[in-house]
Amino acid sequence: MAIHNPSQYRYSLFDQWDKEAFDLIKKIAKTKNYPRITGNKDEKNQFFITLIRTQKSLHDWRGFLVAILDQIKKNNTIDTALIIKQFPPNSISKETPAWVTYDEKF
Repeated sequence: MAIHNPSQYRYSLFDQWDKEAFDLIKKIAKTKNYPRITGNKDEKNQFFITLIRTQKSLHDWRGFLVAILDQIKKNNTIDTALIIKQFPPNSISKETPAWVTYDEKF
């Protein structure tokens, strides 16, 4: 298998939402009209930590992405305070997973 074609690492577009989300991401990339990310330093850090952890830890990992993309569709902004209120860190796990480290701080 070619290194640029690792199909086992790609998400399948099972649902209509998946297809629409992928289309939105492609549109954002093409237009380079990237969403603003609002919040203070701690909110932004917690948002990114939660983003990483939810993709491994949440049963309904799409729920987190749905909330993010809904905000982007409304006003091209991600309100980190609102997202971490909706998906509090303690709802995922109280332990830092061994498979990830958080070296960067904004």
